[in-house]
Amino acid sequence: MRNMSVIVFVKQSEPGLLSIIDSGEKSFLPLLGGVRLIDLYIGPLIQHGFRQIIVLMGNEMMSAREYLLSGYSAQKLKIMNASDIKKLVATLLRQKRNEKLLILQADGALFLNWSHFLDLLVMRKEGNYELEIGNNKSAGFLLCETSSVLKTIEENLSPEGEITVDEVWSLFTDMLRKDSRSESFECHSVWLNTVKEYHSFHLSLLRNEADFTHVLSLNPKENPEKENLAMVEVTGFVKDSFISSSCSVEGYVENSVLFPHVKIAPYAQIINSVIMSNNYVGQGAIIQSVVLCENNQLSKVTPNIGESARIGEDDTTGANGEYPEYIFGGITLVGQNVEIPKGFRISRNCYISSGVDKTFLKGRDRVKAGDSVLITH
Repeated sequence: MRNMSVIVFVKQSEPGLLSIIDSGEKSFLPLLGGVRLIDLYIGPLIQHGFRQIIVLMGNEMMSAREYLLSGYSAQKLKIMNASDIKKLVATLLRQKRNEKLLILQADGALFLNWSHFLDLLVMRKEGNYELEIGNNKSAGFLLCETSSVLKTIEENLSPEGEITVDEVWSLFTDMLRKDSRSESFECHSVWLNTVKEYHSFHLSLLRNEADFTHVLSLNPKENPEKENLAMVEVTGFVKDSFISSSCSVEGYVENSVLFPHVKIAPYAQIINSVIMSNNYVGQGAIIQSVVLCENNQLSKVTPNIGESARIGEDDTTGANGEYPEYIFGGITLVGQNVEIPKGFRISRNCYISSGVDKTFLKGRDRVKAGDSVLITH
């Protein structure tokens, strides 16, 4: 692969994921607890011998930068962030004008035969190609003739005024399509643009051993010595689920994914749900078809999902009133750092935004199907 360089654009925003990422970057969406979406790109590329992968991101993405620096060797990964992404891209293309360039955006979850994919790209000696995978979705571009498009790109990326990395990618792809042929590859891909897709993706992984193993193997920070084993206590029962490290299960978990540092109290039930890190589900609580976003820190004393609370009950049909295109089919989203009072009830297709606490829900005993509880700033 020494005759080919790789540039990976960070995908910045994804409105349809709502509180799952809040103001975070789509490329760093957590999957199966310890893996981030961008790992599905960087991991295979490193495994297949690329000596250096360039990651482009905005100047403000400091937590994303820290994640990459802590997970990957600086010799394998070059992180480039700047306030003027347009200028940075033009500079990179000038530097790489005599090399073949593979340019990707870390957007969808790709289950690609990377060996076959990269072998085919190495065989291309001339021309520029748009890489289409699964349902005519574009994964990026292969540039064998960088100089032929450099002038056009420099002219269009040079206007004054800073724009986001997503906007640069959009401009970039619009220009490249005019000078590129289409190259299609067979690939199973999931684009994870909505809460519903995020929930379905995790439950589908439980039924597909090959995809499940692939995602789990790409965790760059996996270090068993720093994590405790998951514990299923005497009162606990787990069926057809994935329980991450440092979890404690004293209740019932079925067809669900638990991220690290989750505690399920006795008699609590977790069914068809994704429970992200540092949540404590109280005794007797019932959670069905829910995405419960991460909590800042797991409390060892007080559950943030109160005892006997019920989330995701009632009819599975319909959609959320505020966000019908993102939350539908019976899925309920509970945002980051949310506290649900003891005995509180939340129906299907609901959205509880990040930061909602017990005082915010005071005077209510339930959220009806399709309703939302939003904190506006």
